[in-house]
Amino acid sequence: MEPASPPPFAAGFCLPEGQEQHVVLPLAGCQGTARVVAVGGVVLNETRFVAEHPPTPWQHVNERPVVELSFMLAGTLRQSQTGLLHEQLYAPGYHNWVFNPQSLEQNHLLGTGQFRLVTVQVPVARMVSLLTDYVPELADMTEHLTQGFPFVRHASALGLPPRLRYQLDTLWHSPEPLGLKRLHYEAVVLELVAQQAALWLAPGPTTLPPLGAPERDKLYYARALLLRQLSEPPSAAALARQCQLNEFSLKRGFRQLFGTSVGGFVQTQRLEEARHLLLGGGQTVAEIAYQLGYAHPQHFHRAFKKQFGCTPKQLTR
Repeated sequence: MEPASPPPFAAGFCLPEGQEQHVVLPLAGCQGTARVVAVGGVVLNETRFVAEHPPTPWQHVNERPVVELSFMLAGTLRQSQTGLLHEQLYAPGYHNWVFNPQSLEQNHLLGTGQFRLVTVQVPVARMVSLLTDYVPELADMTEHLTQGFPFVRHASALGLPPRLRYQLDTLWHSPEPLGLKRLHYEAVVLELVAQQAALWLAPGPTTLPPLGAPERDKLYYARALLLRQLSEPPSAAALARQCQLNEFSLKRGFRQLFGTSVGGFVQTQRLEEARHLLLGGGQTVAEIAYQLGYAHPQHFHRAFKKQFGCTPKQLTR
């Protein structure tokens, strides 16, 4: 089946300055939207949807000369870009910088459930100015941009540092006046560029041996089991037995593949489900907390505020 082709992404550069837009996703079998804002030539986009079954792969041409910062927060897909990426796995916690103008990009969602991806598209001239003025240590990137040579810089390991995760989770917490909205989003862009650039400069962790296909399959099975049992997840030992792994291999492989611990994954997914239920209405905060396995609503309240920067009641006001 041929990949679907949604409207050109270059349309994002014609958005009213500083005004957030919500776009219904044109993907069959998925319910969700893209939230987009443009400021100073930069386009911030957050795509969220729930896939009842894997949609048809979709594609588009990267028409504008931009550096795209990508942050995968939920869901898993494989992405290919002409001459640069081939079946690159975007799993939760993966992030990168990509410069590949006029390339054909194809995306293939793996599995079902919640999907969340944040991208920041920075025009080449703006990125060159930022790197030249503030990060001369990344001169190799600046050279590629000024010469028009495509490049990709991958995160050295899956996982988002707490400060970077907080910036992504509070991306849309802007003041109401339009002028302050613009200032807020300009600050967000600078912070995200700074946080990722700092990671590019940091020494990388010890490289682990790559996971073999059988072990990856068992870890994806473990992830699926956890998603089906969020309210009462199995212990690490029980989960390892079900997946035919020893407990050490489960914990190490899970973190290596998904960028988080087994317990951290369960916590994040519980809170994402709680957010979905709260926005859907019809249940109290306490009912949702108990439904998702929290013994005390106050524990749920603290975890939710830490994850999303607001309380459950503030979300539904």
